[in-house]
Amino acid sequence: MSDLLRMLAASAVADDLGRRRSSPPDVLCTTLREELARYQQPCPFKAGDLVTPRATAPFKGRGEPHMVVEVRADAEPDFNEAKTGNDYGCRNDIRVMSEVGEVLPLHWVESFYFEPYTGPGSKPEQKAA
Repeated sequence: MSDLLRMLAASAVADDLGRRRSSPPDVLCTTLREELARYQQPCPFKAGDLVTPRATAPFKGRGEPHMVVEVRADAEPDFNEAKTGNDYGCRNDIRVMSEVGEVLPLHWVESFYFEPYTGPGSKPEQKAA
């Protein structure tokens, strides 16, 4: 295969940054509309809820339990100039606690990226062994 054909084949499955596309455009358009509807909803969580990052969240910890410790109903987008990349303009409306190594740090995140955690230990009657 010539270099030109290789480049054309690669461009059919990659975006302008060289990342592989995972959805055809029509599927992506439907997904984006569904995500917008979810994003426009108020935060569905309260302190004490167990949550986990959704499959589309741009960070680690998917499938692992996190505890909501605080909800900020009046959260506004953060346009602090010190923020860069995806953090710029974030509306961090929940503070969660999760396990990192042997510590349980707290951090602010957007509730949009989370869903209820339903895995092992999610029910109060499920005790650790």
